[in-house]
Amino acid sequence: MSAPEQLAEYDGRIHILLNPVSTGYRRLVKSQISEVVIKYGGAVNILHSKPKEEATQDMLLSQLSEGDMLVTAGGDGLDGVAVRALMDNPDVSKELQQTPILSWYGGNANAGPGELHGKSILGTPSLLDAIRHGVVIDVHPMLGSVIADPEAIDPETEELIEYPKILALYFKGLGVSGSSTFELEQVRNHRLRRNLVGRNMVDAAAAIKGIRKSSYYIIRETQLNQEGEVIYQSEPQKVYETSVINGDRMAKFARLPSKLHEDGVWRMILTDKHIHTIMKDALKMSFGSPPGQLVDSQTTLRFDFETLNENDQLWAHFDGDPQTMPAKGTWTLKQHPSTYRAVKSAV
Repeated sequence: MSAPEQLAEYDGRIHILLNPVSTGYRRLVKSQISEVVIKYGGAVNILHSKPKEEATQDMLLSQLSEGDMLVTAGGDGLDGVAVRALMDNPDVSKELQQTPILSWYGGNANAGPGELHGKSILGTPSLLDAIRHGVVIDVHPMLGSVIADPEAIDPETEELIEYPKILALYFKGLGVSGSSTFELEQVRNHRLRRNLVGRNMVDAAAAIKGIRKSSYYIIRETQLNQEGEVIYQSEPQKVYETSVINGDRMAKFARLPSKLHEDGVWRMILTDKHIHTIMKDALKMSFGSPPGQLVDSQTTLRFDFETLNENDQLWAHFDGDPQTMPAKGTWTLKQHPSTYRAVKSAV
């Protein structure tokens, strides 16, 4: 199926979900939206994201109908918000789950857009080109969950504390990236970010602050087959960052854009937080294979982790969304059993 030529056949609409506080939306996306409006007129519906993900999802689901197309533009993880709304909600119909999602540039142009629509965000195709000539592909996102230390029992329910399962399209990590993302969120409205030079200076300082504040931890990786049997287990290792990236998506490590090379999933374990080591690991990544794979559908990754000091704060990072982690626990990652429909540029 190509999109959106067939959307016109189904009398669908093109919903463009924007993050109004995204710097990328103002610099790169906004100028291209007018072309789409001129071409499709009243069939275009402009939506703006809310501060809370749940509010954005409720708004989105109230607007979408079968046969529509969705464009997400402006802000890290905005397409992930949309995918989670369609895949994680039991009240969403199977027909609505088939909504094609076109992830466009915005924020810091992370993950999907760069690989689905070309390497240069300043070159072709334009948003209009991607909408008119894009093709729909099926992509498996990643599904992750964290179980806290077996000693962490909820005193009210007397049950083991389990963190919510989180769906991610591109990148999951433990360690430095989550802390850096948190620090970047704190300076989002800094007065010096009103121009390109000031924004880069403020963001760089925030990312470095996150790196310096991040803690080392001990981690052991285990791979399990479909029957739950151990097929690989590493030795415990003192590390600073563990990252898992899906398919050929672009990953951001400490806000450094980089690409990966692996048949299905790329794992990075960083044992040193000196800036020259981070740069070396970021620069050695290279272009990889088609998106949509996490090792393979039969493999589960399990990471047992523990901070060196009980009071150390450990962070997780899911597609631009930082989450605090317990001091000790088990982090599991596997391929989501269902796919979502992503629009890929044919240009």
